[in-house]
Amino acid sequence: MPQPVPADPYLLQQVFSNPDILRAQLHYLALCQAQQLQQPYPIPTYPINTAFAPSSSASSSSKAEDSVISNDWPSSHQPSRGPSRGPSRNGEDEQTSYSSKSPSRTLSEPPHIPIFTRNGRTLVFFVQIDLNQRHDLVNQIKKNGGTITNARESADYAILSSKSKIYADLFREVAASNTPAVSSLFVHDCIKKGTILSHNPKYLLNAPTSRKAGRLTSNDAGPSRKPKVEVIRKDRTRDSASKSEVGSRGKVSQTIASASTTKLETARNKASKDREKPVLKKRSSSAIDKLSESEPRIPSPSPPLESNRVVSSAGRYSYSALEREYVEDYVKVLFGRDHNMSNTRIAKLLHEKMPHHTVNSWNTMVGGQLREMIEQKRKRAGIAYRKNAHTEEMSGRQKPTSEEGDKAVKRQKTSKEESRNQDIQFIAQFFADGEANGVDDEDDDRSALWERLHKKGKWRTPSSWEEFYEENHLEVKRHFSDIIDQEAEQ
Repeated sequence: MPQPVPADPYLLQQVFSNPDILRAQLHYLALCQAQQLQQPYPIPTYPINTAFAPSSSASSSSKAEDSVISNDWPSSHQPSRGPSRGPSRNGEDEQTSYSSKSPSRTLSEPPHIPIFTRNGRTLVFFVQIDLNQRHDLVNQIKKNGGTITNARESADYAILSSKSKIYADLFREVAASNTPAVSSLFVHDCIKKGTILSHNPKYLLNAPTSRKAGRLTSNDAGPSRKPKVEVIRKDRTRDSASKSEVGSRGKVSQTIASASTTKLETARNKASKDREKPVLKKRSSSAIDKLSESEPRIPSPSPPLESNRVVSSAGRYSYSALEREYVEDYVKVLFGRDHNMSNTRIAKLLHEKMPHHTVNSWNTMVGGQLREMIEQKRKRAGIAYRKNAHTEEMSGRQKPTSEEGDKAVKRQKTSKEESRNQDIQFIAQFFADGEANGVDDEDDDRSALWERLHKKGKWRTPSSWEEFYEENHLEVKRHFSDIIDQEAEQ
């Protein structure tokens, strides 16, 4: 046990008058007991509270006593001076010795390396428009260094869906350009592995052998259900340097599924037959103008003056109240000339009257904010037309000649063609907006897709939308490509 120190009244007064001194002494006594020291540590000298400060003479005597007490203790019993944790003289925290020796744990993350590149060139992907989760797949490709194109012949890879209605046509096109047709799993696995994978058969798509009309049948494909897979290497002998470089990288071959010679002949014959099918041509505006000129023409109202145009803060023209009133009057006149006039034709004529709004802007207004008003005008014009026809019949007027009947038939065909073009544009915009995401590609009939399309366009049933898409999928693809190109230019 350590020997007790003779109690000094003045030192005790210092200890109990300052809580910091008392707390420090108690802490040290606890350490002494734990380490079984032989002698206690002398009481350290701390600033004394001025309220209990002694006189100058007492202070000088106490300092002398403190010096005597501190000098009497051997150096081995003096307190070891560890690293200071208190504030330094400059007001800054002093670092401990062990903290200065500890290594830094901050690690810099490695830079992101693009995956879809080859020999410093960005790989180009063609992604089918109605592919499931197309929007997410395109973002992943762009994020990892790839680019998207609508030109199938210039793409390095074609991401297709074998359950799609247009798969057969797309597969034939990419096969003709020696572009490998792969599934979306190829992209996901490349991103997962962090490199471009070899052409494993599980990624390659087989030639179409669907039982439905419009695709190649199993008889055309040969005796086996799945056609043979043939490896085709792209011609890389144009440049000897590039050939050696490709050889060093293992000559990444591009594999595509191709059928026998008989199947290819059948595909070509079928494609030629499809081209020979009669297609309704869109009637030009000049023909419609000539048709309307032969009938009694109702004078058109004058559009608002240029001084009345309203410019928005973005520098574009807004639709003013005067312009909306003019549209209502002008639409009434147009339906008086032709009660079956389509919205596309109306938008074009409005653009000719007020060209400061683009045709696309007029199409949006006619199909959106002005649609209800236009439909009411069209309905009233149709009723008036039928009443006039009934009156003429009852009055014993001469029946329309064959020439007038031909004009009516042509007018009706033109209206149907305009409606067809609007539906084609609607489906293309539907796919461009990513509305097909989430539809299962393994579903043969893909009823969920047509149900979703029916909710957007209720003027057709789901089955009607499916039939319409099968008949016009080539034009839908063309409009889809135009929309994507316009978005890329903006």
